[in-house]
Amino acid sequence: MRASGSASAIFFLAAFFCTTGCSSDSDSERETQDTHSGYVEVKNFDLDDNRVSVLDVGPVEEILVDTSGLEVDPGCARRTSFSSIEDFRKELLENGCARVSDGNDDDTELQLEAKAQENEVGIWSPSIGESIRQFFTPDRVIALTAGAISLIAAIAAIKSIPSIVNRYRERKIRIVLAGTPGAGKSDLWIAWRKGAAPLSNSAPSVGEKTANLNPVPYGNYTLYPQVKDIAGSESYRLVDDMVGYDPDVKSKDKKVFVYVLSPRPQEKIKAGTSPIDSGYVKEQEGYTNLVTGLVGSSKTRKIDMLIMFVSKFDLVSENGPQDTSSRQEKLLIEKEFEEHRNLVEKACRKARVDFRFHIGSSQKGWGIDHLLHDLQDLIKHE
Repeated sequence: MRASGSASAIFFLAAFFCTTGCSSDSDSERETQDTHSGYVEVKNFDLDDNRVSVLDVGPVEEILVDTSGLEVDPGCARRTSFSSIEDFRKELLENGCARVSDGNDDDTELQLEAKAQENEVGIWSPSIGESIRQFFTPDRVIALTAGAISLIAAIAAIKSIPSIVNRYRERKIRIVLAGTPGAGKSDLWIAWRKGAAPLSNSAPSVGEKTANLNPVPYGNYTLYPQVKDIAGSESYRLVDDMVGYDPDVKSKDKKVFVYVLSPRPQEKIKAGTSPIDSGYVKEQEGYTNLVTGLVGSSKTRKIDMLIMFVSKFDLVSENGPQDTSSRQEKLLIEKEFEEHRNLVEKACRKARVDFRFHIGSSQKGWGIDHLLHDLQDLIKHE
């Protein structure tokens, strides 16, 4: 609402003028001076009496300006420089330092007020809060939010590119160690991974036991091991693994199947006990038939290498299988597992799978170097 402008509003102007050679001239001489040179500044307000003191930088004189019919904003008026006394009212309205009071029907001043409102100057300039409110319209908020989400998603996607590329480029060797319970598969993997004897006290497993071990860096490759202990009644689970429906397994991955055998399921034997358990050896022959079926099956993933490793040689000899003093013990083991080897080697030859055969001991670290050489042979042409 506009306040009534019935009371006369008066500006008080102090006007100053001095040039080279100025002196105490007569009043008539001073009237010949340019009384409107320079600019006009508002100095003081007396709002109760609608009086405004203004300074006209020109002749030194006090000037009263009538601002009746206008509501003047003191702060805006103080911050504004005016060009002349004659245009003071006009410039108040043009700069948004005043509004036309109710009852003032001057068309020119109403038009000046409307133009100031349109230009949003002075008192017509929206506040910071209002400017923010006008800027953040619902449509603009939705657009900005969508843009921010897209930007975050783009940044996340860019950051994930290296890991995706590395994962795609990663070269893997997937190793499955399988055999009868108590054959020593877990100990063999530990020794293989460390390249030395594991010194573990693992007990034979009963039923199915699956151990997903952590990946191991191996040169430019990563070894992904899986140890499978499967009871005879659950051998189908090995078939499921070798058929391979795992989406993480890629066709380019190298696949190594390690068939672990041993003369006994125990890690140690009592004095006078035979190091060969004939029943246990015979039981493993049944698993050998399963392995040969997996190698020759068209439904299983192609195996790059099959390794037969007869472990626990330390039960039959105090020295390693490569030692000349252990020649008779090595021949004994080879004889006991001759049928196992012949079956698997024949299947691999038919399926064109690289076949390796080793005798050793996980507890002593014997034969582990052969396994390391096998991996080197697998990747030497890559």
